[in-house]
Amino acid sequence: MTPEDLLLRVKLRLGIDADNAAKDGLLGELLLDAQGYLANNCRTARTEAETAEVANLTVALAVIAYTRLGMEGQSSHSEGGVSVSVTDGLPKDLQERVSRLRTARV
Repeated sequence: MTPEDLLLRVKLRLGIDADNAAKDGLLGELLLDAQGYLANNCRTARTEAETAEVANLTVALAVIAYTRLGMEGQSSHSEGGVSVSVTDGLPKDLQERVSRLRTARV
């Protein structure tokens, strides 16, 4: 999957018009961070199915990072009667998906 494909998928999930390039730089950086995280934790994918899962996880991680922008260091935030709690780390379902892709280290 090309970087442009990943960028388009992130935009779709965030509801950003595919033709709107205003946030492409930021989204591209978040995708690079997500790819780095997965490369660091999973090593390289070996099968086509794993490669597809790495792409899916990359998009999911970039979307999570985007939604957490501006909330770095906060555990909760309340504004206008709306409270938001932020959990540390990844959601459990994503943790499990990343763990399945890990290879043994020696």
